[in-house]
Amino acid sequence: MTFLIMTVDNTREVEQVRIIGNTQDTALWIWENLVPKSGRAASVQGEVMRCIELLAWEAQNNSNLNWDKSFDDILAYLKETYLGDTSPMSVFLMRTPRSR
Repeated sequence: MTFLIMTVDNTREVEQVRIIGNTQDTALWIWENLVPKSGRAASVQGEVMRCIELLAWEAQNNSNLNWDKSFDDILAYLKETYLGDTSPMSVFLMRTPRSR
C-alpha cells in the first residue's frame, strides 16, 4: 500500500510511503512512526490515529466518565477531516447518487 503523509492542515504532502502488509501492519506503522509520545501529531494520519485511540481509551477504560469538551473537539476534528470540504472524502460526498 502506498499513501501520502499530509500535514495536519492538509496543505502539503510531507512524503510518500510504501508499506507492504495488511491494514493492521499499516496501522502499526502509523502508530509507531507518526503518533508522538505526547501532543498533537504533525501529519493527518498520525493525528487521526491519535484521536481514535484517545476516544477508544476513554470509552474502554473510563466508560466515558471523563468526557468533556476536549472529546467533543476531537470528534469535530475527525468530522472535518473526513467530511469537510477539503477532505479527500468530500469528492465522494459531493457526487449525486445514481438513479436506479
